[in-house]
Parts: sequence; C-alpha cells; structure tokens
Amino acid sequence: MKADNSSVPTPSKNPSKRPRVRCDKNIVAQKVAQKINYAKNLYDEVQQTVKVRTQRTDLPRVAVKRSIEE
Repeated sequence: MKADNSSVPTPSKNPSKRPRVRCDKNIVAQKVAQKINYAKNLYDEVQQTVKVRTQRTDLPRVAVKRSIEE
C-alpha cells in the first residue's frame, strides 16, 4: 500500500480514526501487522531524534598547507 500524499500524516491517537485492514489469511494479517508496527516505530523514532544544527562558524578552523610543484 502506498500513500498518494507527499506529506507524512501524524498517526491518530483516536482508535476510531485508525485504518483497519482485513486479510483473508492469518499469516498475511501477521505480516501486515508487523509492517505497520515497524513503520509506526520508525516514525516514533524519527520524531524523538534530536536534530543538531551546526553552523560553519561553529566548526574549528584547520590550517591547510598547499604545496605547489612546478
């Protein structure tokens, strides 16, 4: 299943708004549930990741020696 939206929606906390999936076989249902749980955990991990921004002025200056050979 692939979403047509380019934006990533936030998961709903309301159980009535969560999508339901119906499968013909139990093994298919287990695989779908596994993929859904993996995607949810991945989303949660990305949301909890601390993003560090560095500016070029924050980086230490390194002297570079250039050798010109003729």
